[in-house]
Amino acid sequence: MAKKVQRFAEDIIDHGLAHMLASDAHHIKNRDYEMSAAFKKLIATYGNDAAKQFDDNAKAIVNGDPVHRVAETPIKKKRFFAAY
Repeated sequence: MAKKVQRFAEDIIDHGLAHMLASDAHHIKNRDYEMSAAFKKLIATYGNDAAKQFDDNAKAIVNGDPVHRVAETPIKKKRFFAAY
């Protein structure tokens, strides 16, 4: 399941459909908070500029400022979740 979620996340980033990273973790004892690992993966895959843009966008949302967007393209698959 984790690989499918990762593939889906990469697809939405690749297609300009993600603008920031977020987590629904609530410091549950059985679940680690992995935002630093997510940003390390983002940097390794997409570079520092993308990571800075995602970080800036998260701050912009909190502050009510405009979010920087990139060109959006649809994910073309027969069934949207078929590959996931």
